[in-house]
Amino acid sequence: MQIQLSVTTKPVLWEVEVYLYTFTLKIDGTEIKPEVIRELELNLSLDALDCLSVRLSLDAGDLSAALPCKVGAPWKLTLGASTYEGDIVRMNYHLGHNSTLTFIGLEKLHRLRGVPFAQVFKDPKHKILSTMSSASSVTISGDAVKATATEFPLVTDSVLATAKKYALERNFALFFDGTQIRFAPRDTTGASITLKWGEDLGTMDMTVDISEVASKVQVYGRDYRKGTDAITFTAQASNLKKLSGGDDAITWRKKASALDMMLEGYLDCTSATAAEDQAVGELQRRAEGFVTGTIITNGVPDAAPTKKVSITNAPWPLKGPFVIQGVSHRFDGRSGHRTIIEFYSDSLPSA
Repeated sequence: MQIQLSVTTKPVLWEVEVYLYTFTLKIDGTEIKPEVIRELELNLSLDALDCLSVRLSLDAGDLSAALPCKVGAPWKLTLGASTYEGDIVRMNYHLGHNSTLTFIGLEKLHRLRGVPFAQVFKDPKHKILSTMSSASSVTISGDAVKATATEFPLVTDSVLATAKKYALERNFALFFDGTQIRFAPRDTTGASITLKWGEDLGTMDMTVDISEVASKVQVYGRDYRKGTDAITFTAQASNLKKLSGGDDAITWRKKASALDMMLEGYLDCTSATAAEDQAVGELQRRAEGFVTGTIITNGVPDAAPTKKVSITNAPWPLKGPFVIQGVSHRFDGRSGHRTIIEFYSDSLPSA
């Protein structure tokens, strides 16, 4: 069962600031003049590398504005109170009428791609994170969580791909919080931002869907090295943290019909703790698909993944709070600063 809500609030007078942007962009320590920035887009996400796309206006006979931009050069974007950093990975020159330089930058976590490793399975989490930190030359921290590093799978893969897989299976997230890369429980939420209904919002789409929500998830495992008895854990509603004050996804799922899931065959599920992490992680990911949506609004510099977003004076069930899954900050000389927010929640707000 799925319900789709699409709302266009009363017309909003978008404020267009052609050159008075609320950001500072530096390439290899050199600030790029705002007047040559034709378009800028910053995409932030919990599930993918943060990406910066910039298009500069050039004089075909004078490319000095593009001189700091080189493949591999570091970029630093200050947006409101937040700072994002990374490296330029691709550039394109277009010379002719309306000459431009377009470059793509990725967050520093991209440096982990292609770094091979093997047998990283007995170190505690902080040592795994230290290995990643050394490989990427960035600071990485880990929240205090249950120690399941002994079940780290034996693989030969890039650190990034394995870290993403590890995060997903253990209900963690790997994300940049503005100062450092964090490896933390996925249901960790940061500060809150508030939007005003009828003033800040341009459009809002929200979907409520119980089709993929599970009422329970049971995981079976076994320490195949020791031949021990089966290990099992059942995750249910009491294991999750509700994001909003109303009924949660599992409550609504049960109103239609219960959906219990059984997961077997996890070779790396060799302890009760690992079984719990995987069961709760699967239940949480399915619950997060209960409420999803997109908001288009005037520029909100502080909007970033893991933060909560609430909408004051909005009718039920649009007021939130919701958790930000991804953000796109877009700047151009025609429309000024726009922010596109993708959100989710495992529950509806209080009526």
